[in-house]
Amino acid sequence: MLLPSGKEYVAYLKAVLRDDKIDEAVSFYRAPKVPNRPASDTRLSKWYRGLGPKDMKMVERVMRDVLDRAISTWLLVLDKGIGSDGDLGRLELYSKLGRRKNLINNPKHKSLEALYRTNGYLDYDGKFHAGRPRKRRRK
Repeated sequence: MLLPSGKEYVAYLKAVLRDDKIDEAVSFYRAPKVPNRPASDTRLSKWYRGLGPKDMKMVERVMRDVLDRAISTWLLVLDKGIGSDGDLGRLELYSKLGRRKNLINNPKHKSLEALYRTNGYLDYDGKFHAGRPRKRRRK
């Protein structure tokens, strides 16, 4: 089994921290009233359900933009280190399997933040693909 590379790590972040969380939030806001749900959640859900389809899509785009900015900033910190110009130290991110380990944010390779900005995704088997995933056709 191969250890994940920077490309695969970034694709995983896109899938799990961005795409899955947007889907989860949208499902949460579309859900009908749930017993013992906090009032703030109920208000957000009611507001979201009152939007038209175009506005709902715009909310999803805003969520995606916010998550992209947060994740790419985190990756920039991993790439550059802590403090201004990394003067407080470098963060190293490793994948480890048994005794083998792989430095994911290797400074000799393309930065994680740059990889995040490029298109790529993981399929359901965990294999990296360049480009954007194909949209599933609705039946």
